[in-house]
Amino acid sequence: MNQSDIPLLTSFLATEFELDADQLTDAINKFLETKKIPHSPGELVILSDYTPNSAALFGDTKKHLNLIKSLSAEGISIRFNKSLHYGPGWVFSAKHVESIGEKLGDVPHKIIARDDISAPAAPKKVVPAKTAKPKVAPTKPATKVGKIPGKSTFPPTK
Repeated sequence: MNQSDIPLLTSFLATEFELDADQLTDAINKFLETKKIPHSPGELVILSDYTPNSAALFGDTKKHLNLIKSLSAEGISIRFNKSLHYGPGWVFSAKHVESIGEKLGDVPHKIIARDDISAPAAPKKVVPAKTAKPKVAPTKPATKVGKIPGKSTFPPTK
């Protein structure tokens, strides 16, 4: 979902569940903020365990683009991905975390693990204002499998 989809989603949910559109927009934006890696301006953040075999670099990467691209020249395969779980970032092998940390040198950076990222609070249950759907009357229980009245059995029994 993109930021541009939020107004459309908000209006849909507001009409579907008869909720306040402004509250929905605030809740969606608050949720999206929880999915971002917290960092200071100009800081880079290395998530050392993005997956079991890869790490990711987040933060103000545009300011340090030449430095990041120079890592490829040094034999480190690093690729940009705009669709990572925590926002756009650069993905590389987890075995290069320490060497990238050293190569960043004077650039403000920190190395964190997934456990260091605060988990978003559990969402509150939203009860729609519409009435619940009427319950369907229970159907007759299925008949037992066996002889059907008025029908002969096969093979015939004596």
